[in-house]
Amino acid sequence: MANERIMVVEDEWAIADDIQKCLKNLGYTVSSVAASGEKAVQRAEEHKPDLILMDIALQGEMDGIEAASQINSRFNIPVIYLTAYADKKVLERAKLTGPFGYLIKPFEENELYSTIEMAFYKHKMEMKIKESEEKFRAISTATFDSIIMMDNEGKVSFWNKAAEKMFGYLKEESVGEYLHKLIVHKRYHEDYLKGFETFKVTGQGPVFEKVLTLPGLKKDGTEFYGDYSFSAIKIKDKWHAISTIRDITERKKAEEQILKLSRAIEYNPCTILITDAGGVIEYVNPKFIQLTGYSFEEAIGQNPRILKSGKTPPEVYKDLWKTIKSGNEWRGEFSNRKKNGELYWESASISPVKNTEGVITHFVAVKEDISEKKGAE
Repeated sequence: MANERIMVVEDEWAIADDIQKCLKNLGYTVSSVAASGEKAVQRAEEHKPDLILMDIALQGEMDGIEAASQINSRFNIPVIYLTAYADKKVLERAKLTGPFGYLIKPFEENELYSTIEMAFYKHKMEMKIKESEEKFRAISTATFDSIIMMDNEGKVSFWNKAAEKMFGYLKEESVGEYLHKLIVHKRYHEDYLKGFETFKVTGQGPVFEKVLTLPGLKKDGTEFYGDYSFSAIKIKDKWHAISTIRDITERKKAEEQILKLSRAIEYNPCTILITDAGGVIEYVNPKFIQLTGYSFEEAIGQNPRILKSGKTPPEVYKDLWKTIKSGNEWRGEFSNRKKNGELYWESASISPVKNTEGVITHFVAVKEDISEKKGAE
C-alpha cells in the first residue's frame, strides 16, 4: 500500500484523534491536523498533502466548504467531506466544489478506507484526462493545420487557433454555429447536408478515412483549396466528426507554375534534354524524339554520347564538361548523328542546375537544329 499523506481538518480534538489513529491503522500518513478553515488553507499550502479529510462545520469564519473551494482552486488537492448532518442545502453547496467523497459521521474504518481509495483513483484518472487535454491543446495550438470538431447536429464544438487564422472566424464566433454555414460555399450545401444525414446515423460517408482536396470559404468570402482529412468518433452514442485542414494555396500556385513550365518544355521547338550530375539522361522532350528518332524509353538512362557522330573534335567535349562542372553555362555547336545514321547540326546551350546548398544535381541542354543553316553556309 502506498504511504499517502492525508491532512485531517476537524475542530473536535477527540474525533480528530480517532481519525488519525484510523488512518495510521490503514497505512496512511497524517501530514497535519487543522481545526479551522483558515488553518486548513494555510497547512495545505505548507504541507501539500495527497488528500484532505474536511469537516464542514469548523471553528472560525471559514467553514469546510469555503476552505475546500480555496484549496481546490489553488492546489488541486482532492477533498473528502466529513459531516454529522446530511442537510440537502449543505450537500448542494458542497457539490459545487467538486468533492471526491462525502462521509456522514460516525463512519466505519472500512467505509473510510474505500472512500479514500476511490478518491485517490478518481483523482488519478482526472489528472490523466487533464494531462491528455493539455497535450491535445498544446498540439492543436502549435500545429499550422486547422483542427475542427463537429457534433451530431452539425455544429462546431472545437475550433483551434490555426482554424481562426485560416478561415477568419474567432473561436467565439464559430463554436456552436453550423459548420457548413461557416466554411462551405452555398453551391455545395445541398450535397453536404445529404451526406451529413447519412453520417449522423452511420458515422460513415464518402469523405471519411481519406484525404481530399476541396474548396473552402473564408469569412471574407475568399475561396481557397485545402487538403481535408475526416474521421468519425462516437461520443455518448452519437457520431461526431473531426477534420484537419491544410491550406494548399501556395502548393496549388506552385503546381500551376510547374504545369506552365512543363507545357513550355513539351511544346518547345528546340530539343530539351536533362541529365543527372553524371550525365545520365533523365528527360527528353517530344522535339528531341522527333529530331533524333530515339523514343523516350530508348533515350532515358543513356548518355548524350549516343548522338556523337565522330565529327565534333574531342576538345569541344572537354571544354564543355570543364565549363558546366565549374557551374557555368556552355554554348557551342555539335555535328550529331540520328538513330538512323543521318548527320545533323545543333547549336546548344548547356547549363548546370544546383540545389539549395549550391551542389550541381542536373544539367539542362537546350539545342536548336541548324542543319539548314550549315547547309546554306
